[in-house]
Amino acid sequence: MYDAGSHYNNGRPGQDDQFKGRVSHFQDQLQNGNASIKITRTKMDDSGNYSCDFPRHQPSQPFIVELLVGAAPEPNIKTLDHKPDWALLQCEAHGYPPLRVEWKDSAGKTLPAEEPQISKQGRYSYVTVNITVTKTDDYSCVATQKNISHQVAAVIPVHIQGAAPEPGSNTGMVIALVVFITLFVAAVVGGGLYIKHLKKDNCKKGSTPVATDGKTDDEQRNKMMDNQ
Repeated sequence: MYDAGSHYNNGRPGQDDQFKGRVSHFQDQLQNGNASIKITRTKMDDSGNYSCDFPRHQPSQPFIVELLVGAAPEPNIKTLDHKPDWALLQCEAHGYPPLRVEWKDSAGKTLPAEEPQISKQGRYSYVTVNITVTKTDDYSCVATQKNISHQVAAVIPVHIQGAAPEPGSNTGMVIALVVFITLFVAAVVGGGLYIKHLKKDNCKKGSTPVATDGKTDDEQRNKMMDNQ
């Protein structure tokens, strides 16, 4: 209630105890026709239909706003079992309005999981969803409140020791290719040096000795015979 500057926060009586100290308006916006209010520390009991009416405006034109207050704490994630090549994860979430619980990978892709186990306690719904994963990644359990589309999530990192390389990954192929090229180059260089060494030895064994004056040994012997 606001009437010519008198309202519940400056001494005007009549406010319901449920809202005392939690409701305020925008004083500087009233001149622009903005009669909005702000409710702090909201509770689920605050849910309901709120009306705004200008009594001195004729004909009366009340406006109705529906407020739905939900509650959903962060989901609880744990590892139920872990083997070298897979892990079994469990997500437990509860809240109001009813929840939709999904598992997602680090890229935001929704993953196939086991059928949700759903129970209710009062107005709260409790949902448990298990999933088996086979690769290293950060996995998220996302709980969405259906009526208001509000989301809350929790993340768990998982390391799979025996995880196979991702499709399209060619790291192993590249390493093998580098090793092959290195061995091939080493073989070619080594083989070339060995062949060069053999050729050098053959040249030494098959060549004709040369005397110090530039003549072969045969020429020297013939010359000595002629001199005799």
